[in-house]
Formats: sequence, C-alpha cells, structure tokens
Amino acid sequence: LRVLRLLRLLRLMKMERVLQACEARLNSNLAHYAFSIFKAIFAVMVLNHILACIWYKIGKIGNNGWAQAEHIEEDDLLYAYCTSLHWCLTQFQASMEVFPSNLSERVFAVAVVILALMVVSTFVSKITDLMIQLQRITNEKTTQAHTLRIYLKEHNISAQLSVRVKIHMENQIKRMQKQEAEAKMLNALPKNVLMDLHDEARSPALISHAFFKHLSFAYPRVLRLLCTDA
Repeated sequence: LRVLRLLRLLRLMKMERVLQACEARLNSNLAHYAFSIFKAIFAVMVLNHILACIWYKIGKIGNNGWAQAEHIEEDDLLYAYCTSLHWCLTQFQASMEVFPSNLSERVFAVAVVILALMVVSTFVSKITDLMIQLQRITNEKTTQAHTLRIYLKEHNISAQLSVRVKIHMENQIKRMQKQEAEAKMLNALPKNVLMDLHDEARSPALISHAFFKHLSFAYPRVLRLLCTDA
C-alpha cells in the first residue's frame, strides 16, 4: 500500500514536468497567461484532493468522527469523497454543515484554515500579477492610439487617410514590439542555441533558392553561419 502511495506522488511530480513541457510549447502571450491561471487552479485542486482524503481518514478514526455524525457509509465512497472535498473547499471560502467532532478533527481544521489563508493569498497574488501584465500591454497600446487620434484631430486629417495611418501605425507598433521582445529573448540564449535557432528559422527562406539549397547540402555549416550573421 505504501508503494502505491509513493507511485501516486511520483505521478504528481511527473504531471508537473508535463505541465512545464506544455507551457514551453506555447508561443502566444494570451495562451501563456491562461495556462498559468489553469496551473494555479490545478495546484489548488490537487491540494484540496489531498486534504479531503486526510479529512475523511480522520473522520473514520474512532467512534465520534464527523463521518459517523453525518451517517456516511463506507460503501458510498463517492459521496464521502465529495463531502470531504466540499469541506476542504469551504475552508478557503464560505462554510458548510460539516463540523469537527473531536480534538484531532479540530486541530486539523485549524491547520487547514491557516494553510488556506496562505494558499488564497498566493493564488490571488498570482492572478493579480498576470492581470497587471495583461493590463500593462493593453495600456501601452491604448496610449499610443490616443496620441495618434489627437494628432489626426488637431491637423484635420481626412477620414480616409486617418484609417490608412491607423492601420499602418498599428502594424508598425506590433512589428516593433515583436522585434524588441525577440531581441531581449535572443540575447539571453547561448551562442550555439542562438545559431541553431536562426538556422531553423531562416534557412527555409534561403533554401527556396537553388544556390542556397545546394549550399545547404554541400556546406551546411556555411549556411548556418549565413543564417546567424544575416
């Protein structure tokens, strides 16, 4: 039985590596923020699952536990688990009709409430930080658009030209932001990894030409240097 429990813990560790691998594959900022929120919620649910199992186990020990007080039968494990999970979730926020019935349950309940305070604070801080990052991106775009609208209004620019200017500026701002973000990211990479990255990103455009295609077969290292220095 202990070996099985150890294997379950190893599965949780493996799940964390799987989530990190999935996050590394995301290239969209919005998808990254959404996945970060999902990870935070998933971690809270895993913690509540563990606490629910402990709470049920404590309630079954002795003759005056909460499980006996609620007349929960051992055959109905699904209802028992849902009740335990409901109790654990209510310790983070709200309340329910299940209460500690002895000293051990009361001590565990106090410990869960203290843990809930820390978890909720961390969870709210994580969500707030993600929202601030999204708001910072939105505010920068809003400020630039506001400045452009003021300029167009003050100089009485026609509606047709205003639309063309706005479209061009929006595309230009996106391009500049993308280049700045890429530059910061690429500067942090080791030289060998950076060369591999440039090779894989730029070589498809080069080998569309017959000369560079032949060069990629005859002298792949030369093409790799060209992709890096281009």
